[in-house]
Parts: sequence; C-alpha cells; structure tokens
Amino acid sequence: DSRRASLFSRRVFSKSLLRRAITFVLRFALRVFFRRIEVVGAEHVPRRGACLFVLNHPNGLVDPAFLLCFAPRSVSFLAKSPLFSMPVVGFLVRALDSIPVYRRQDEGEDTARNRETFERAAELLRRGGTIAICPEGASHSEPYLLPLKTGAARIALGAASVKQDGGTGRRGHGEMGRQREELTGRETPHPSHVSPSPRLPLSPSSLSIVPAGLYYTAKTTFRSGALLYFGEPIPVSSVEPDEQGEPPRERVRELSDRIAGALRSLTLNADRHEALAMVARAERIFSSEDDEEEPSLERELRRRRRFVEAYAFHRRHSPERLEVLEKRIRQYEEELRQAGIEDPRQLSAAT
Repeated sequence: DSRRASLFSRRVFSKSLLRRAITFVLRFALRVFFRRIEVVGAEHVPRRGACLFVLNHPNGLVDPAFLLCFAPRSVSFLAKSPLFSMPVVGFLVRALDSIPVYRRQDEGEDTARNRETFERAAELLRRGGTIAICPEGASHSEPYLLPLKTGAARIALGAASVKQDGGTGRRGHGEMGRQREELTGRETPHPSHVSPSPRLPLSPSSLSIVPAGLYYTAKTTFRSGALLYFGEPIPVSSVEPDEQGEPPRERVRELSDRIAGALRSLTLNADRHEALAMVARAERIFSSEDDEEEPSLERELRRRRRFVEAYAFHRRHSPERLEVLEKRIRQYEEELRQAGIEDPRQLSAAT
C-alpha cells in the first residue's frame, strides 16, 4: 500500500544519504593522506547492467575505500566476516551493503556458509547491481599478485548460469532457506533482503567483470601517490550448471585465469622485493629525463613494468650484466648524495 511504499522510500533515501556521507569522508581522508591520486580507464566501466569489480589487495581497507570513492558506479562489497563484528567498521560495512565472506583462516567461521554468500551476490548481479571483490582473499605486501580464489568466477558464472528448463542455475533461496530453517528454527530472509525479482538468467552481454588495479608509490608513506587503474571489461557467458547447481570447474578455472591475467596487466609484479627496490631506483633516474615536471602515475607504472620484465630477463640470462648495472646505479646515487642532491629530477640540463 501507499504507507508501506512511503516507508520503503524513506529507508532507501536515508541509506543513500548515509552512503554519500561515508564516501565524502573517506574521499577527503584519502586526499589528505595521498598527495597524488589518479584514476585511469574509468571509460571501461559499463554505466548500466550487472558489473563485478575485481581488485588487487595490497593495502587493507584502503583498497576498497578507493573503489568506493572513485569508481563511476555505486558499489557493494564482499568483505571478510570478522569486519561485521567490529564496533565502527561493522557499522560501515553494513551501511555499504556488504556481504560477509567466511574464510578458513578466520577462527570459528563456517566456510559452508559461503554458498549463501555467493547466492546473495549472484542475486544482486541478476538485478543489474554492482559488486566488488578482492579475489586474492587477503591483504598482503608481497611484490606480486597472489593466486586467486575462485569466488569471483563462481559468482559471475552463477549469476549467468541457466538450467535447461530456462531457470537460473542455482539451488534457490527456497532450498537453502529450508536447510537453515531446519537448523535454526527461524524463518530465513531472502538473501537480497528485498522482494525477489523474477529468476531470469542474465543475457551474455549484460554481465561484465571489470578488473581494477591499485598501484601505490609508497602505501604507508604520508603524501605519497596512488593510482586506480580500470582495465577492459571481461564479458561473462552463460553456462549450464552441474547437478549441484554449481558452474563447471573447468569454466571456473578458465575465467579465474582470465581475471588473474587482467589484474597482472594492471599491476606491478616481481618475484622478489629486491627486484622492486632496484626497479624503483632505476625508474627515478630515468624519470629525471621526462619533459613533464612530474610524470603521471600511469606512465610511472608502465615504465616500472618494463623495468621488471628487463630485470627478470637479465637475472635469468645475463646476471653479470645485472650486477654491473646495479653497481653503476649505486655509484650514481653516491655521486648525487655527495653533491647534496636527493632527487635526480633536481638536475637541470646545464648540470
């Protein structure tokens, strides 16, 4: 009735207002901490239709904050379940429509509940929503992308899956709900917490996975730089699920591999920290020749990616040349220190 519709509208408005307030505060905090923030590739993000963001995870809660504040669409998140029990953080993740993920490394968590998590996420996508997930599964400081969990691929394929009878390829809320009701004695709410929409499969062109790479010049250093780099979307084709309602394993692995390749193309990856340190030092020297006073972070990332590839090549095929290069860089840096120059970009053409 009209009264119920009015109440629903007020709730939606207040939730939207809260989301905008949280986003405003977080965006302000990010711009205070980071001197430079660049967003590249936003034109790759579909403005309509279901969208699943996949993001690398080098910097804890700062990573999803960047996506929340600078993605061109409103985003819901999959977040580890312990966050929901934290006093302040729990309020924030709920206000942002996050869905809990249950991990083996979190004590006392039942990973079997992730089936419901995946179903809630797939249902949101079926309604044309937007979700973000960090498929590495945990924040880390490794110099490379960790092996990806299959959750992102399973959610995407589950949202697009079709049974032969034309329904969605999943065990519906009814079956999962009955199982939980038998265990708890309570009625289970619909996973999306809203009135269910018709369970129609997504068309192959209506769901896209958008890879997003985060690159930090020095993630824990005040007034450093950060780049959010959106890649080209990966279309998701419908598949026929198996008898358990799950997408075929080979299709899950294939899609996970495509996601991993896309994320590697947007991030900086080396096999060891020493390689990144060496590359950073070399890049500072070469960037001093740029015409720009301060080259873009995208350009810096691309150059460092090329240096990493060259470093890996010479370490395998001509390690002696690599040693000579490292020695020359050390000598050059020592000459700069003796001259009282901290940054090679301070050098002029006359110098």
